[in-house]
Amino acid sequence: NAITTNAANLSATTGAPGTVNITDTNAGPVFVNALSGATMTVTTGGAGSSLIANGPITGGNLNLLAGLGTNGGIIVNSNINVTGSANLAADGSGNITNPNGVIGAGTLNLSSSSGNIGTFAKYIQTTAGTLTANTSGNVYVNDTGVVGVTLGSSTGSNFNVTFGSNL
Repeated sequence: NAITTNAANLSATTGAPGTVNITDTNAGPVFVNALSGATMTVTTGGAGSSLIANGPITGGNLNLLAGLGTNGGIIVNSNINVTGSANLAADGSGNITNPNGVIGAGTLNLSSSSGNIGTFAKYIQTTAGTLTANTSGNVYVNDTGVVGVTLGSSTGSNFNVTFGSNL
């Protein structure tokens, strides 16, 4: 079960095979200042809330989720390094942006109902081995992984993905 809080700033660390599972009902931005664990899930629940990853996130699997009905977005301002999958899901018209940092994951899944994933001026930066991006908005992703990248089933109005290696 998730720990429920109404905090603007979150940090959580657990040893393997520990799990971090937090639902934050704060109506404003929720700053994730540090996370580590085998499986980490942070979900926003407040109207208009956004998740802002400001600190290092490391571990096995990661879920950063804007709660249903929030129109919340996700902003990645720091490095994310997970060995398994990273699922970043904005809600409704919420955007996923990446002003700073690189998202490293075995599999990276990005989604929003109608918001943008990345921007023309600042593509999402990743080294993921498998990548999916789904929205009815625009997609801008740059994958600089050194091995081949698998692009999974993906959608977007304008779909822009660049690769540093083979697709």
